[in-house]
Amino acid sequence: MIPLCWRRAEDRLTVQAQARVLATSALPLEAVAAGQLALLLEDGSWQLTLQGRSWHPDWLQPDRLRRYRQASLKREPLARACGLKAGQRPAICDATAGLAQDATILAVLGSPVTLVEAHPIVFLLLRQAWERACEHPDFGPAFARMRLFQADSRHWLQQQASAPDVIYLDPMFARADLKAQVSKPMQMLRRLQTDWPLAASEAAALLQAARERASQRVVVKRARRAPPLLERPHHVIEAGNCRFDVYMKN
Repeated sequence: MIPLCWRRAEDRLTVQAQARVLATSALPLEAVAAGQLALLLEDGSWQLTLQGRSWHPDWLQPDRLRRYRQASLKREPLARACGLKAGQRPAICDATAGLAQDATILAVLGSPVTLVEAHPIVFLLLRQAWERACEHPDFGPAFARMRLFQADSRHWLQQQASAPDVIYLDPMFARADLKAQVSKPMQMLRRLQTDWPLAASEAAALLQAARERASQRVVVKRARRAPPLLERPHHVIEAGNCRFDVYMKN
């Protein structure tokens, strides 16, 4: 687990309290070793910091807001893959939530979305982005309908009394379209999630668990040329450099 740190002395107690929750260390920023990834509390916001650069997810960046305003069932292949159509907004569980880039679009289009994320620091950043987005005057009500859980998805799915209509998976399995030089945020996330990408066997096991629990369908995001995780899906929806494999319930 990476350390939590503070720059201002007045943030020390807050950082130390959160570090106890996460069972990790807490230290001033100047004590973080060179090249060490850390989680910094800065101006009331948690952010990943590495080699003098900091970043945190923000659902309300201008490009994201523009995407929300342009979102429609016709424009969004993921929405079609998940079965959104006129008069139908299925309940969706994003069982590999990460930073919820895709899930926010589904929420804006009207589906109730449940986010499940296992990594405690990713979940902390996810919840922070969600809480702030809920305050937006236009899109806040859509985000406020979302539910967030920190849990292992396979165990969480097995424990639910009612099954979601749709389970969405983006297992971050090795993608042919990823370049050697990736963005600073992605570098930070890779350093944070040392098990990235998800092993093929683990992703396949998660897909199998999802197929057992979803009441309508499971949707898996894959690189365009990547093989299916399991057997051939019932149908595929192409989306540029990726595709959505759709497994329907019998």
